[in-house]
This record gives sequence, C-alpha cells and structure tokens, in this order.
Amino acid sequence: MPRFFIDTDDGRMTVTDKDGYELANVRAARDLAVRALCEMTQGDPGPADQRALSARVRSEDGGTLYSVALTLTGEWWTAPPAA
Repeated sequence: MPRFFIDTDDGRMTVTDKDGYELANVRAARDLAVRALCEMTQGDPGPADQRALSARVRSEDGGTLYSVALTLTGEWWTAPPAA
C-alpha cells in the first residue's frame, strides 16, 4: 500500500508529516487532508479576524499530489466590543 504524507499549516504553525499514512490511493489521502483541514477549524481561532488554513498531500518521493485551503475572514459591522 502506498504511503502518503499530510502537511498542515494553520497560519500560526506548519507541521510537516514525517510518518505518513498507508492508504489505498490518493483519493483516500485527499479525504484525510480535507478532514484534517476541517478539524483545524475546530481549534482556538485566536485574535485574528483573518486566518488561512491549508493541508497538502505528498507522495513518498516528496511530490505534491493535492492541496486544499480555507480562508476564514471575519468583519465587524459595528464597533467591536472591548476585550
């Protein structure tokens, strides 16, 4: 079974997958990358109203096979509340 690596970046920290996952095919790796991105949205959003999240699937030889990104943008329509 081929090994795929899922690298992630939450705008504050980049994580390079060193272990990888043995998966049936690149579609399964894509699904894992999308799930990882969705899970990243569950964390603490931090103080920023703008945040870019991304995940990338790499093959065993290091080549990028798939990438997915999500940009979260918040905009106050009134004066922001005091912290």
